[in-house]
Amino acid sequence: MFSEMLSFKEDVTFTHPTRNFRYTIPAGWGISLKHGDNRASNDPKTVDHDDPSFQSRAVEGKKIGPCSFGITIEPMVKSHPRGAAVAAGLKRDRERIEIKQVLEAKRRDQGDPKKKCSFIGWQTYEAPRRDPSNNRHIFYQGYDQDNVLYVFNTGSEDRHFEMCKADFMKIIESVKFCIR
Repeated sequence: MFSEMLSFKEDVTFTHPTRNFRYTIPAGWGISLKHGDNRASNDPKTVDHDDPSFQSRAVEGKKIGPCSFGITIEPMVKSHPRGAAVAAGLKRDRERIEIKQVLEAKRRDQGDPKKKCSFIGWQTYEAPRRDPSNNRHIFYQGYDQDNVLYVFNTGSEDRHFEMCKADFMKIIESVKFCIR
């Protein structure tokens, strides 16, 4: 059962062991052991660096909390046009503002493309859902200098989104590339 004993007592910053980025998970969250498993860990050594998943503390008698965060890391072929992909993704999400699926979409780059490390990407803040049981997300996604795709995904059912929002923003804003 996901309980206070299995959640972080303070914020924990994770630095990927081979990729040049880090992020911070708030106190009260824990590491999801495996997809579909309702247990969690507060031991940072148990995090899967290439497919991590985190959950907030339990509420309403549930085994895991309603707020979640995960990262997808996927190497792309060298010829993948990362700049065009970011521009197209940002354009699509800005157009989704017009049809009320997205509240905000903004460009968010890090590092210096002329140097050894860079990250080009965009951040998307989704709009409220008509059905409060549907999921709502804040995404930060893009590519590093080696054409590796990263998707940082926070989300919850829309009915819990306001409760989760401050933690979501804290996590998404904590993502830092080019730290070495």
